[in-house]
Amino acid sequence: MRTLLLAILVVIASPLGCARGSRGPADPPEDQVWLEPAALERGGVRVDRAAVQDLPQHVTASGRIDFDDLHVTHVFSPVTGRISRVLAQPGQKIRKGSPLVRILSPDVGAAFSDVVKAHADLLAAEADFDRQRRLAAVQANTQRDVEAAEDTYRKAEAEYNRAREKARLLHSGDGQGVTQEYTLVSYLDGEVIARNVNPGQEVQGQYSGGQSVELFTVGDIGRVWIMADVAAEDLPKVRLGAELCARVIAYPDRVFHGKVEWISDTLDPALRTAKVRASVDNPGDALKPGMYAQVEIDTGSRRAVAVPKGAVTRIAGQTFVWVRAGSRPEGQTVFQRRLVRARGDAGDSTEIDDGVAAGDEVVVEGSVSADAAIGEAVLDLRVTHVFSPVTGRVTRVLARPGERVRRGAPLAAIVSPDLGAALSDVVKAESDVAQAEHEFRRQKELFEARAAARKDLEAAESTYKKARAELERARAKTRLLREGQVDRVAQEFVLTAPIDGEIVARAVSPGMEVQGQYSGASNAVELFTIGDTSKLWVLADAYEVDVPRIHEGDPVEIRVPALPGRTLRGTIDWISDVLDPQLRTVKVRCEIENADRQLKPEMYQSVTVQVAGREVVTVPRSALLRVGDQNVVLVAKAERPDGRVAFERRVVVADEGRAHGPITVQSGVAPGERVVVRGAILVLGAF
Repeated sequence: MRTLLLAILVVIASPLGCARGSRGPADPPEDQVWLEPAALERGGVRVDRAAVQDLPQHVTASGRIDFDDLHVTHVFSPVTGRISRVLAQPGQKIRKGSPLVRILSPDVGAAFSDVVKAHADLLAAEADFDRQRRLAAVQANTQRDVEAAEDTYRKAEAEYNRAREKARLLHSGDGQGVTQEYTLVSYLDGEVIARNVNPGQEVQGQYSGGQSVELFTVGDIGRVWIMADVAAEDLPKVRLGAELCARVIAYPDRVFHGKVEWISDTLDPALRTAKVRASVDNPGDALKPGMYAQVEIDTGSRRAVAVPKGAVTRIAGQTFVWVRAGSRPEGQTVFQRRLVRARGDAGDSTEIDDGVAAGDEVVVEGSVSADAAIGEAVLDLRVTHVFSPVTGRVTRVLARPGERVRRGAPLAAIVSPDLGAALSDVVKAESDVAQAEHEFRRQKELFEARAAARKDLEAAESTYKKARAELERARAKTRLLREGQVDRVAQEFVLTAPIDGEIVARAVSPGMEVQGQYSGASNAVELFTIGDTSKLWVLADAYEVDVPRIHEGDPVEIRVPALPGRTLRGTIDWISDVLDPQLRTVKVRCEIENADRQLKPEMYQSVTVQVAGREVVTVPRSALLRVGDQNVVLVAKAERPDGRVAFERRVVVADEGRAHGPITVQSGVAPGERVVVRGAILVLGAF
């Protein structure tokens, strides 16, 4: 059909052709084209019949890739404290129970101390309750005494159970009452998908009432959820078990299949949509949580007149097809342009409401695809953030920015009343233990000699156990201070470096008042940043459409505006499984050498990833024309015997993203075909 149409245009567009208003009696009407059999063969015109078909129906909705809740866990800290070591890295495969991070926390010592004290109270209350019942049996006391003792016993039992339950939360990891260090572990097998924690970072416990943040995301995205937003008017058509197909911009040629397994009972009052969920297999972890998806949900089929999708042409808001309308006496085949009303596409067919009847022969044509690039980067490093464990005033600053320090090297001296209080608590607790131990031994000897009551012995034992628990709590608190150096006389605490490295940043000066990180204050500030910048991470933001084209091990080139003319090289060692919901990008990481320290953390970079090349079809930029909402080119066909050249108008799918140079054509033109690059608009006007 197109070949025929363009053959007519050649006559109109040629310099000596007839004007539009001088058509002779043998010329076809405006809405028809007459083709000789030879022209049909040369142009490759193919026709097919409109037919009544069972057309699949579907509901279209926008969706989002999400984690399958059964295969992912979001890890928070159950205790408040400071990160001492990070034991798991993004992309690392781990097993259930594998350590993720270690946290120094006074909550650990307090929890175990509470259990000991509560158990001692319970034993004392139980003994008193038993004694009061025995006395009541011989009418040596009142019923009121028994009830009061029972009430005390029940309260002590409840407190003991509460303390045990709190401590049991710490047993899910590895809580050490002596070192007050808690090891947070993974709750399931999987991969470390995201990590939001660094050494030295202060974290809030999820049961502390503060603002707790997610430290790790661990899971398996071999199977993911697609959450679709279905319009209220389409909701009655959707059924549980219905087939669902999803496409994402990163993989335009792939379709992901699933079944509807849940339909929300509520409607979003603003969007007027309801959530529909389907589980989808995700081979190769291609789908990343956070990706947007275009979703089609099968709603059955219905019988209607349809034509092949390629037969429909849309120009300037109108839809039409070319229909075979018989033959002329001279042997020419007649094609007529018909304006139609199309309902929509269903698979490879387009449903037609009006303009074409079943059995009509229509000319067939059509096809589609896409591409993109990679963004920019920031730097990360191996680092610890140093806070003061005590509240006080800085008297001396002992380390300078840029200085290389070893682990244990002094950073700053702080005069703090916390030191005197902590050391005083230990001395007092030791004295209380000695006194309670002596009293317990004395009561035990008197009881064995039948010179004291059991009640006095049990009370002395309870006091002794409480004193020991308090001593352990006080020692554990001072143990936290031993990471630095303590002057008992001057009450001066010397803050020391927890790792080897360089003083990357210093935010403290003599005379400054600082808050202790365990003081409960919300304004504890970072005093030093220590790290090793000889090796840096480059974290790049890769666009969603580029995810299928990049892989671990791909070489990268990095250019820094601050270092013009210099190119750094590395390889990708990790690609995130999570998509940033705002930027629509995925984090890509590679490690680079920085021996001369010229690269600085937080510099912005230009990152290029070398991916496998591919052959593409291109046309000169001047050959591409815009007709309505379509891109077209004019293709020169074979020369006629009379010397005239026929042109065919082709609808193409083109990538117009490049600012200069030829245009990449994804469909519509084959390599080697000739296209009009000058005067094309004149030829187009003759159609």
